[in-house]
Amino acid sequence: MFKMKGLKAKEIEEKLEIHGDKRVDEFFWMKNHPEDKDVMEHLKKENDFVSEVLDSEVKDELYRELKGRKIPNESSVPAKDGDYYYYVRFEKDKEYAIHCRKKGQDGDEVIILDENELAEGKEYFSLGSLEVSPNDELMAYSCDTDGSEVYTFFFKDLKTGKILKDKLENAYTGLSWYKDNKTVLYTILDDSQRPYAVMQYTLGESEGAEPRKIYEVDNAEYFAGVDTSSDQKFLYLSAYGSVTNETWYVPSEDSSQKPKLVLPKKRGVEYFPEHKDGQFFMLINDSHPNFRLISLSVGETDVKEAKEVISPSDDCFLDQGSFFKDFFVIEAKVKGLSQINFHRYNGESFHSMEFPDEVYSAHLSENYEWEAQTVRYKYSSLKTVPQTLEYELKTKKTNVLKVKEVPHFNSQDYECQRLWASSHDGKLIPVSILKKKDVEGPRPLVLYGYGAYGVNIDPSFDDEILPLVERGFVYAIAHVRGSATLGRPWYLDGKFFNKKNSFYDFQAAAECLIEKGFTKKGEICLSGGSAGGLLVCATMNLCPDLYKGVIGDVPFVDVVTTMLDKSLPLTQMEYEEWGNPEEKDYYDYIKSYSPYDNIEKRSYPHVLLTAGLNDPRVTYWEPMKFVSRLRKLRTDDGHSLLYTNLDGGHAGASGRYEALKEISLQYSFILKIFKKDLSS
Repeated sequence: MFKMKGLKAKEIEEKLEIHGDKRVDEFFWMKNHPEDKDVMEHLKKENDFVSEVLDSEVKDELYRELKGRKIPNESSVPAKDGDYYYYVRFEKDKEYAIHCRKKGQDGDEVIILDENELAEGKEYFSLGSLEVSPNDELMAYSCDTDGSEVYTFFFKDLKTGKILKDKLENAYTGLSWYKDNKTVLYTILDDSQRPYAVMQYTLGESEGAEPRKIYEVDNAEYFAGVDTSSDQKFLYLSAYGSVTNETWYVPSEDSSQKPKLVLPKKRGVEYFPEHKDGQFFMLINDSHPNFRLISLSVGETDVKEAKEVISPSDDCFLDQGSFFKDFFVIEAKVKGLSQINFHRYNGESFHSMEFPDEVYSAHLSENYEWEAQTVRYKYSSLKTVPQTLEYELKTKKTNVLKVKEVPHFNSQDYECQRLWASSHDGKLIPVSILKKKDVEGPRPLVLYGYGAYGVNIDPSFDDEILPLVERGFVYAIAHVRGSATLGRPWYLDGKFFNKKNSFYDFQAAAECLIEKGFTKKGEICLSGGSAGGLLVCATMNLCPDLYKGVIGDVPFVDVVTTMLDKSLPLTQMEYEEWGNPEEKDYYDYIKSYSPYDNIEKRSYPHVLLTAGLNDPRVTYWEPMKFVSRLRKLRTDDGHSLLYTNLDGGHAGASGRYEALKEISLQYSFILKIFKKDLSS
């Protein structure tokens, strides 16, 4: 039996009522500040319990195996930006990246930022952003040292190496430079940790001078953000929500100008402007959910005056665009697979990339030069290691710049494929699969998913899944509704009052994998994080006996209580994703699937949930409450485990190798519940 007396959480009934519906939450007290003695004591006991249940030797061996697949001294391919080539490298046994540049391809290396020095003595460290000034002489960088996602900006003189006195606190990650090389735009947080305003600050101002607020988003359903146009002509200030945004612009040459509007906000419409020669070119979903590309004169705010450059399509989802002086590139999704298409500014398509694998991932990356005649992109598949490639427009030649080295891996030993699972309403759900070629018959299987916000989980290479696949596990990704894998309508059909489609799709994927002989009933471990944690826990509640185990990383499982709490930074912004439970119809629907509110007295799979004490996105008490109620109500003797990173936030442990320790913990859980040893 695993239900040890020492892990029984205290119960204090909290009566909650809204819309005439009464809930009793016996673990509501866990929302108390983490410095509360009872909260901290219980979290530490849960961590100790995990250490007792999971074999430390197995965990340590898995960690060494995961670490052994990382090249100790690794570097990215230098990418040109102005007069310099920028790259990131890692050194043996160091946790964090070293940011470098050199003048010209053959220039001497200059380290502009060593994250290891900044992280020294800290339990947690995260670099938010790094932005070099237009004249290449100054650098702004932001740091978070506790996982709370509250950042501080620092400034460095790249000529002297000295850190300036200027410091911007209570900031979010983004920052943009004006061309005067001394004035910046950045965002600050309100009391609920929402980036709500854009501030302007000039370096070297007299002591005591305050940043100036030039834009504010007063509606808590939206975050404020900043960006820079690809041609460096404008700085953008935006209010963005889950499915709606609005953008303003200021000339980068003149810090005295007030923001002007690109297009007014319209609920349900997103647009993403880029500038060229007095025209805004923008992807917009005003007439079709899969977006179209339009051009509109700068200063014109009526979309009816726009010219349509690329028409929308039911079959092609225009995901994002990268713009250059002479052409632009659209990343699209067709039948769930990535497309990279080159266009002239008149809309003419003149090149499309071709890719070799049945399922794969391909995206543009590190294209900083406005006048570039080459385009860099990255390619991988579940069995193909990441490659950095560059396409030359003039010669139509593709050059392989780098193939990532992965020790102890031979792609010929693996196979990947795509299945289509039929969901409850007949919709076909794409499922990407990785396994070793010599693995036959039903095998233990890990099924991963996310399914929210239109975020796509591409079937890209992940060396961190190899320890399981090497031991005969099958790994599968279900591209459920709530993602935009099959276009924007795929996302819309998995949110609001259609949210349960995500869970039905995930279960359909599991049933299909059983039917096709990849695994069998009771031999599947579900895995997902954040909103994917909601996916796996809600799916578990649908049919618990279908699964062997469930792993939820920082899972969003107490949906009703969280969405009724406006003091949390994401709640009101999330109304456009889940609905507002202050409205009865949404309340009833959310309550019907909220994992915490649907735990019953019955048998369940083994469960491991993780939390981050300083997580501002999914608060630590959600998985804490879920595990406590699950342990109380389950009628079997299966594991109900909670591990909390007491120094981190939503992303878990920071550092290149420290993060692997949390993965090894999860894998030791998987091996234990499937009764597998390290050699199997």
